[in-house]
Amino acid sequence: MCIRDRAKSYTLGINAHKTSGTAAFAKLRHIKQTSQPTNAKQEESTRIQLDLGYQQGLFNGLLKVSGSVFKLDEEVADNQDTKTSFQASWEYRF
Repeated sequence: MCIRDRAKSYTLGINAHKTSGTAAFAKLRHIKQTSQPTNAKQEESTRIQLDLGYQQGLFNGLLKVSGSVFKLDEEVADNQDTKTSFQASWEYRF
């Protein structure tokens, strides 16, 4: 159980859209979280994240592709971990 959790987040992003249905975005995030568990030392973690995405019309539908890369620095474990994710979808409207 945590007595206190605090987070500060900063995001810098850009979105671009065309009337043809093509669009793209990029977001850069910096998140700092502080937790104070009961009867324990204060824990801090920092996360840097980059999100990229693109969409366009394809075969009478809409193709969307996006990905994320983030790095998590944790003071407690003294480790740094980089993770990635990728997502794609196709929507058809009838």
